Amino acid sequence: MGTKYLRYQNQEAIHFDQVLKGEAVTLSNKDGIKFVKKKIVPQEGGLYSNKMGKLVDDNVDLSEYSCAPNCGHYVGRIWEGKECPICHQIVKNNYDVLFDKNGWINIGTHKVIQPSAYAKIKDLIGPSTLDDIISFNDNIDLQGNLLIGTSEFDKKHPFSKIGMTEFYKRYEEIIAYYGKIKRKPREAEFLIHFKNRIWTSKINVLSQELRPAFINSAEKTMRYDKINSTYSVIINNASLIAKSEITNQYMNINKYLYTIQQSLYSLYDMIIQKLDGKKKLLRRNIQGTKMSWSSRLVIAANTGETYGIDQIVISYKAFLELYKYEIINCLKRGVTTNAFVDRTIYEITEWMDIERYSHELNPVLYETMKWLIANNKDGLWCLVNRPPTMDLGSLQMLRVVDVIPNARENHMKVPLTSLIAWNGDFDGDTLSLYSIKELGVCEAFRKAFSPRHLIVDKVSGYKVYNDAFGLPKDLCMFLFGFVPQESHNFRNPELKKEA
Repeated sequence: MGTKYLRYQNQEAIHFDQVLKGEAVTLSNKDGIKFVKKKIVPQEGGLYSNKMGKLVDDNVDLSEYSCAPNCGHYVGRIWEGKECPICHQIVKNNYDVLFDKNGWINIGTHKVIQPSAYAKIKDLIGPSTLDDIISFNDNIDLQGNLLIGTSEFDKKHPFSKIGMTEFYKRYEEIIAYYGKIKRKPREAEFLIHFKNRIWTSKINVLSQELRPAFINSAEKTMRYDKINSTYSVIINNASLIAKSEITNQYMNINKYLYTIQQSLYSLYDMIIQKLDGKKKLLRRNIQGTKMSWSSRLVIAANTGETYGIDQIVISYKAFLELYKYEIINCLKRGVTTNAFVDRTIYEITEWMDIERYSHELNPVLYETMKWLIANNKDGLWCLVNRPPTMDLGSLQMLRVVDVIPNARENHMKVPLTSLIAWNGDFDGDTLSLYSIKELGVCEAFRKAFSPRHLIVDKVSGYKVYNDAFGLPKDLCMFLFGFVPQESHNFRNPELKKEA
């Protein structure tokens, strides 16, 4: 089938497993909340069920990280794990985040298409054609019989307005037909093969934390993300389907299924597609804006005790910018001095801002920087980039191992072996640094962009030394007084065997 296609999950099996283990709740109550004695109360089986998370009351004065709520002497994550000298409570997270608690909407014997698969089907059939197929034209004859798809037959649109129910029954026929006329047989084969996963009667509902909603107990109001409104529409139409089956009124079931299908796809658009494209989340809010922890430094050679294939030494001012909040944390906790323990974070920040523009090295800040380097068990990692990012070696993940003890310097000592990949030298070239904070992201970048991994050339078909990571000939002559032989080039299989 090809690796570029998504292997759709079996929603039916996942639903059964989670409900059986008590890890999920089935949602059938179209009333998410009710007012009981002038209080907003989440309803069991509803969209805001307590089993999927907690509605946060923003009228309650409770910080995310603090000691005892009625004390509040220590507030903020900076104090996490510290005992309060007044209430003697340990500062901890006051909110339980239940990302793994989700819900399901069950539409019984009827089926809808998973939204990611719907996008694939729409790409095969065409947006307007698919919408014309799943829309409905149900009527009842004089004898009371339900007639489905009563429009006149159109050769160009042979499946026009048959509705969701009929589309499911004739799914293989329809997909094969459009796969043939659109000359996309492999896509059609894939969609037919995974029919039992593409069509589902179980719709997953995200946990409360992933679709925020807040209440205000004083004002008796509620605010929520738009995604909750879409889920409410789906639950309401699922309830109407169940009601229609009980009363044997099947006339509007296609209408309800159509509404659910369109709502599901709008969820896909809100959650997934907002990440894609120039105007979407990643490009607009992250890649297209100034990064908070970034710097730009002149290239210098890293030699001696601090040398390592994935190690760098950065300037004092750059460290002050890239690790500003880590330094504040150390000062507030009294790691290297007790002079700042009783100061507020704002006072410390104001003091550090003054030091940023000083040409004199501050011994307290320098000592704190050295302490951070020596005592951070996960290391301080930076993504180093040589703009423009043209080659794989333009991005490298390096560990900060020292800081230059000079407030006037504005350079960075880099591994000599990385210069070719950066296409850099010592005549004023600069590199951009991005301090990566989250451990999972650090690990991902290290696997992809660490020189220890990039030094192996995977393109040639052999795990051999990569020419892009080594010493330039003129640099070798400068350092060692000779030009190295080409014996390190193992792209030739015969040379590889000899080595």
